[in-house]
Amino acid sequence: MRPKSGNFAEIFNAVLNVAEITGIVSSGKVMKLPKLTPAQRLDFKRALDKLNKAPYDPNALGKLSNLLEQPKMIRHHLFNRFWKQNDGTLKYREFFKKHNINVDDFCVELPRTTHVNHIHNRQNDWTNKWKSWIDSNPNATTKEVYQFAGKLMDEYGISHVQIVKYRK
Repeated sequence: MRPKSGNFAEIFNAVLNVAEITGIVSSGKVMKLPKLTPAQRLDFKRALDKLNKAPYDPNALGKLSNLLEQPKMIRHHLFNRFWKQNDGTLKYREFFKKHNINVDDFCVELPRTTHVNHIHNRQNDWTNKWKSWIDSNPNATTKEVYQFAGKLMDEYGISHVQIVKYRK
């Protein structure tokens, strides 16, 4: 149902954003549906109804997100960690050291489902993109390394997420 006034695309994207953030939807696919009690279903319906009323109430979206399960959050390294300590990953780990980049200083918190299904999926894997880029740009400047990290953040839609350290 379209709202009586307001920007339908804006409202739809806001609801989709909540679904992405909570891990219900990842890359446009439904990942899980929360189990709601009858009281929660009624609250959810009221919040949806409020979204459909004019004028658009941005607070209604927050009420929707409060009803959804909180996902398990993990920290994703923007500069790949290359966890496997072997000769095949050594050159990639050394690449970041050469640029004085402590990979543990640049992480973002993401729902586990988003990390597994969107960031590290087989067709569009973050790690493989870093490997390919490093292999193609062994003499990159530090600025170019940071720019590539930013490009990946834009590509994967995580530019808005606060950067944090791996260990608190």
